[in-house]
Amino acid sequence: MFYNNRDDNEEQLKELATDFKKRTGVPLNIAKYPADKIAAIKRQRPRPFNLIVIVIDAVTPNYEAFFDPFLDVSGYHDFDTTVLRELREKLGKTESPELKLAIVEMMIADLERQKAVLPLYQMRGRLYYPKGIKNIEVGRGFLQYPEVADFRW
Repeated sequence: MFYNNRDDNEEQLKELATDFKKRTGVPLNIAKYPADKIAAIKRQRPRPFNLIVIVIDAVTPNYEAFFDPFLDVSGYHDFDTTVLRELREKLGKTESPELKLAIVEMMIADLERQKAVLPLYQMRGRLYYPKGIKNIEVGRGFLQYPEVADFRW
């Protein structure tokens, strides 16, 4: 059972389910629930779902912030986080960018090994701004959107 709270991805999920069944023989049932209902059932045990769409976002280049949702004990998952927690602790203690990257790669490998995450897509959208705005810079640093404070008229 795959719980989905979005309105704009139904066709893509149907294609995913069809392809998944062709490749594995396992049917993938998709149920649509509003976000507030999903939030209410996420603590139920046993979970009434096997898969759920979640959004992981980071607006700063902070590995810890990116991985913390996977370590939330009241989160949407049931996978073992022992290795991930140990690596997260190491990550927080190191200053070396090379060592941080190596630890992050181990964290990703642990999520892959447990088949805990299935990346589906990266969200994108169009942004519209009034004419006459100057100094629009999109994607500066780690940000994916312009900072309004930098706009000039």
